[in-house]
Amino acid sequence: MRAECTATLDGLLQSLNTNTTLSEAEKNNLLGEVEIVKSFLDFNNIKAMSAHHRRACALMDRPTTAVSPTAVWGYGSPSVLISYYRLPGTLDREVAVMKESMPFWYRLNPNQGSGAEHVMEGEAFLMRGSFVDAEICQYRALHDAERDGQLCMVLAAHFLRLRAEVLQGEFSGVEPTLRTLRDKVLAQQEYVLLHSIDMCEAWLYALLGQPHSAADWLDEGRLEDTRLLFPSVPFLNTVYGQLLLAQGQFTRLIAREENERRLYRVYPMLLCEIYLDIQLAGALERVGKHRAAIIHLSQALNVAMPDRLYLPFVENQEYIAALLCELKSGPWEKEIGTILEQCAQWRAANLQIQHTAFGQAPSFGLTEKERSIARLAAEGHTNKEIAAQMFLSESRVKACLGSAFQKMGITEKRNKRSALKHLLG
Repeated sequence: MRAECTATLDGLLQSLNTNTTLSEAEKNNLLGEVEIVKSFLDFNNIKAMSAHHRRACALMDRPTTAVSPTAVWGYGSPSVLISYYRLPGTLDREVAVMKESMPFWYRLNPNQGSGAEHVMEGEAFLMRGSFVDAEICQYRALHDAERDGQLCMVLAAHFLRLRAEVLQGEFSGVEPTLRTLRDKVLAQQEYVLLHSIDMCEAWLYALLGQPHSAADWLDEGRLEDTRLLFPSVPFLNTVYGQLLLAQGQFTRLIAREENERRLYRVYPMLLCEIYLDIQLAGALERVGKHRAAIIHLSQALNVAMPDRLYLPFVENQEYIAALLCELKSGPWEKEIGTILEQCAQWRAANLQIQHTAFGQAPSFGLTEKERSIARLAAEGHTNKEIAAQMFLSESRVKACLGSAFQKMGITEKRNKRSALKHLLG
């Protein structure tokens, strides 16, 4: 398809270059339009796209007519970083290139996508746990997007804010913000963004262990019931993987690996692959495939750590904290230490939200037996006492406690029972 499109555009260029009826200005404007169309063949490669835009700027004396100023920038994905982060070790460079490139796009299509460069930078800060810097970028993005009427970037900026707030234990703004955004989408008839909002909502609820609070079409896996354009589908599938993990559908998640991997490589979307390997590590560990889980988590670390992308691991600490401890003596010892510190902060934030927003303690994926044993241990009972009370062997109690510690992300060598008491309330 790409080759066919390129051949067609090259033929058009040749025709324009030999045309003798158009004025020089008309010809240059059309040549610029061809550059803009060609830029979409390089989607997801910021530098290559911008090279076309810069050539178009040099040729044209008017805004483009090839792309509507009301078109949804980003194809409905509420994450700029997911769409444009391609290669390990390049994050800072890609953020810088995006900031340099967007002004050329704004010259060609005034205001379309306003704020995208700030959203991407803010997401990069969030990935590293820099909440203050992420918040500053969020406000910059929101200012530009609201000023220029770019609802898609308003949504992306709010999603950035809500993720940061949830990670810090604040949930009260989630539902009012999403409700206001839905009202705006309906008022402006940008209906593709309704599914984008559903994705944002599903992501947050999955992280909080409330997957069935997501929109029905996502909770039930009806991913074809969407208006989303293809470039935003990888993010949709990443969200769905997080929902499957939260639902405990581990084998179903594992079975999706091949298709997901292929999807994420149509346009290289590295963050989706990082999340996939982390999700797979969590699922494989839960079904007893420990070695495979270690392999996937190691793969995710090798790709993510050159850019210090901690957040995907922190968000999934419930499933992978014990695996991270096992890998701490490896090449990423310092970085894993940082991740585990942020995991402890996220556990406390999650606990706070579970109590204040949902009136319950987090489930942590514990079985009923594990939860009963953990509660008795938190109350100070010894393994022997618990075994007698529950008619189990001490070895069985010890195994259940070990499983509970792992699922709850309790990795400290000491004071594990105190941590249990805190997390179970």
